[in-house]
Amino acid sequence: MIEVIGKVLEDQKDIYVACADEKDQNSKRVSALQARRKLPHALQGLIGVTKHEQEGKLYVKVFYQENTLFTEQDGELVPLEDKRIEELKQKDGVEE
Repeated sequence: MIEVIGKVLEDQKDIYVACADEKDQNSKRVSALQARRKLPHALQGLIGVTKHEQEGKLYVKVFYQENTLFTEQDGELVPLEDKRIEELKQKDGVEE
């Protein structure tokens, strides 16, 4: 699952992982959540994981959450710029 999360961070697009049944869906969702916890803290909030069903087929949706990181500037919360996110990645030792 860490590869899926890496791809989501890289492309900033949703990825749907097909599941055989509900038990498999739960297992893959938990695996994705555990893989997300291995990311540097600054990146964990950028990845969302949820169950998804479409046309009777089960999936685990791993998705990029934009503007989930905020900073306080002049007394207001404002989204971190991409440059700041890149700085956080470098600080946490994340390679691209």
